[in-house]
Amino acid sequence: MTIPYRDSQTSQLLMSFKGKDVVEFDRQLTKHKGRNLQMKHANQRCRLSLKAKSLHHVNLTWPLFPLDGLDKAKVHCLCNPLINCGLHQLSLGFDLLDKDGDQERLAGTRSLGLWYENEHTVRLYNREMCPHSEKHIKFLQHIHRSIYFEFPAMRKVTDQFMRANLVVGAKTGSHTDTIRGATPNFMLIEPGSAFQLAVRQFPKFKCQVAACKGHLKDHGGKLFIPHEQKRHWLIMIGCNKIGSPWYCQFPAEAIEDLAPMGEIDQLIAVGIKEKKLQMLPWKHSVQQSTKILPLMKWTEVVDLARKHPSKMPTGNHRYCYKPSKWCMFYGWMSSHHWVQGTDHRGKRIHVFYRPVREETCAARTRNRSDTDEPINCTIVK
Repeated sequence: MTIPYRDSQTSQLLMSFKGKDVVEFDRQLTKHKGRNLQMKHANQRCRLSLKAKSLHHVNLTWPLFPLDGLDKAKVHCLCNPLINCGLHQLSLGFDLLDKDGDQERLAGTRSLGLWYENEHTVRLYNREMCPHSEKHIKFLQHIHRSIYFEFPAMRKVTDQFMRANLVVGAKTGSHTDTIRGATPNFMLIEPGSAFQLAVRQFPKFKCQVAACKGHLKDHGGKLFIPHEQKRHWLIMIGCNKIGSPWYCQFPAEAIEDLAPMGEIDQLIAVGIKEKKLQMLPWKHSVQQSTKILPLMKWTEVVDLARKHPSKMPTGNHRYCYKPSKWCMFYGWMSSHHWVQGTDHRGKRIHVFYRPVREETCAARTRNRSDTDEPINCTIVK
């Protein structure tokens, strides 16, 4: 592992400590400041100190990685869309392992956190975290502190409601995550792993209006807000005949037929409520529910996007692949997937936050329980 600092002596000093003794590293850095390390600014010393502290907690995280609950027997349960958040877990591709001869390998996922997922669960059990999380509290604390030191500018955003999804052996398909606040995701890859995650730069789900290029029958030139991507389909918000926003479900490959039109400046379209779009401000705030979010008409959101035109990015993917280094991206805004040909078998830690404490059904498509016909969505084939 090489840390690319401008000063080679600083790099050697940091690597010699390997994050084990943060206090001694600070002392040595102060002692050699202006002589051996040739530091020009005090803030550079601060940045190096923060990186050393972050690396210290990362190194303490992996030995505490809890494997309980990740056994092979859980895989079939995790791929059932009717239980255990199966629609999201299906995106992790565990059902592909048996087809590829990985039957005997350890695979699975487990979620834990410093807070329960929802506020009503906190009230129900009269505690902030589940027993499994309490059992692994040191593991969670090292995760929190390593992110705290690695991304000091994000401390206000990442100081509360942290949860971690532990993943082993997943062939993650293209998908977006659930949004519960304008907060980022962080991913940490096991040391020695050759795993790569591709993060798509366009479209920006929930934040951008896109135009259909015309390859899809009867939809050429129409405007949509990309809303959600799962393994086999793409959900977008369009406009129905009466001028109201409406969910449309397209095949997953329809994402290639989109072209950028404009950004929804400073706002995030999280769902449809009362024939209007439910909007979340692009700022960090703790809210008890999405019910209180402001509403905007479809035409108002489109007009806002026209005032902030956007272009197709030069490179439509960026890649996360550095082991033991936190990678930050917005999983609810950017579709992401495992890069085929890279090693999927190692451990990964995915961190996310839940500052919006309750979610309403406005952000989801719904089907009838008896016939499975869509209630608030049109299926485009």
